[in-house]
Amino acid sequence: MSHIVLRLAIVLALVAACPACAEGKVEGETWRAPRGEFEVLMPAGWKKADLPAATVWFVNEKSAAEKRSEFITVNAIKLVTKKTLDEVVASSKDGFAKLLPDVKYLEDGPTTLAGIPAHRITCAGKTAAGKQVQITEVIAHAAKTRYAVKFTTSPDRYEALKPTIAAVLASFKPGPEESK
Repeated sequence: MSHIVLRLAIVLALVAACPACAEGKVEGETWRAPRGEFEVLMPAGWKKADLPAATVWFVNEKSAAEKRSEFITVNAIKLVTKKTLDEVVASSKDGFAKLLPDVKYLEDGPTTLAGIPAHRITCAGKTAAGKQVQITEVIAHAAKTRYAVKFTTSPDRYEALKPTIAAVLASFKPGPEESK
């Protein structure tokens, strides 16, 4: 019995010595878009990659080495049309249906991103190539810019990625044009 108490005391001491560990804090560095559209956490162990369609694309280096796809994309698109957030969400869902013919929506509802009205979609399915994926996308519609933050991983890795998803979303800050 005394060794159980001792082990518990050691665990509590370690948690007290490392509050970030107890909170599941995700380490990394802030990445700022080149034109100042936003800033966001680039988690430790992830690297920026070039992808023309995205403002920024982070790849999990460990997953890449293991031949798995695990990435984060963040887009900032200046609003030139009068599409509503609902219309943008419907368009995104159309894209998911094309990518994942057997798409299943696990989460679908309103949220915010840095205080901006947004919509969060989590879906899963199999690509035409037979690869199982799970995707979370948060789309925010600010006054002058639409933001989309998307996380893609395999369903078996999704739970492990949740703290990273939460940290990246919490770190997101729109650029000065939208912060006014």
